[in-house]
Amino acid sequence: MIVRACLTGFSATQTSRNHYAVVSLNGLSDNGLSYGRQYAGDPVPAWTGQQAVIFETTTTDSVENILTEDLVNGSNILTVTVPGNELAGATDKILANWFEIEYERDMRARNGEFRFKFDQEDDTIAVGDTVGYDVRGFTSQFIQVWKLGQSRLTNLELRRVTPADESASWSVRFPLISDGPSDVLVFSDQYVFQPFLMVPDTVQVDLRNYPGAEYLLIAYDGFYADTSIHILDSLRRISFHNSVLTIPVSEVYEQFSGGLQTPFAIRNFLKYAYDNWSVRPTHCCIVGDASGYCGLSVRLYFRAGMGHHPGYRRRAHLLPYAAGTRHICRQSPAL
Repeated sequence: MIVRACLTGFSATQTSRNHYAVVSLNGLSDNGLSYGRQYAGDPVPAWTGQQAVIFETTTTDSVENILTEDLVNGSNILTVTVPGNELAGATDKILANWFEIEYERDMRARNGEFRFKFDQEDDTIAVGDTVGYDVRGFTSQFIQVWKLGQSRLTNLELRRVTPADESASWSVRFPLISDGPSDVLVFSDQYVFQPFLMVPDTVQVDLRNYPGAEYLLIAYDGFYADTSIHILDSLRRISFHNSVLTIPVSEVYEQFSGGLQTPFAIRNFLKYAYDNWSVRPTHCCIVGDASGYCGLSVRLYFRAGMGHHPGYRRRAHLLPYAAGTRHICRQSPAL
């Protein structure tokens, strides 16, 4: 681990006086990270006037106080301390120009994954250059390498390694050709994928514990608040003696397909209601936005937009002895 800093004296000291400062990283200092005389007769070089000085960790000594392990995942703090002494005085002022940290990054997986940026700010890598990587620390040999948003790498070399200073693990070697910035993820089957999207549970009606209704009205969410749906609900409540349940199709998806938009959720819901509700449904009206073409004689593909529930022609296995009819309404009043 090498820490570098460039500091410039600000206060114009007298020739008999001297700047003195100490640089530390996360509260740790090291050889070479202090500069200036501390007392009269100190053999180190003097630091006087408005002179710029480079601080740099010296690695000639056998003992290093700052190691790579001292870096933390998140914010690391560099500190310049001007303690003041008999030479510097109590009003010594120093300006910070820049800081630099050089360390060996451990290409080792943790919790089954390793992620890094390739060719982001590396001036030594030109377009077309090939760079080899070796990532170890995996507990499984089933390892994948992806350039996120671009492609999966297949030219991998897997091997079992047993370094002298760490436990045995699986390692993967692979080349990367520089063709622009890439976000690279290396992971094994132990890696727990982060969810792409987390949506709060918005269940309004517990369909698995609902007492039942003779007439079911399932509407596409975009039409659920439409006046025509409310009118249809009111009319059916008169015809079916208030035994009507009107729900958005998202409720069915949420409770019978884990949120996936699939027609099988509607099928599973209808079957569950027919088999388990104390009041069995006898009629079901599904309202959605549908257009497309007839494929097979038993199937009609609806528009596959987000939230539009897919539809099927009547099929015997969807609900036994159920008759199906499709009505086309170009405007909501026609419903």
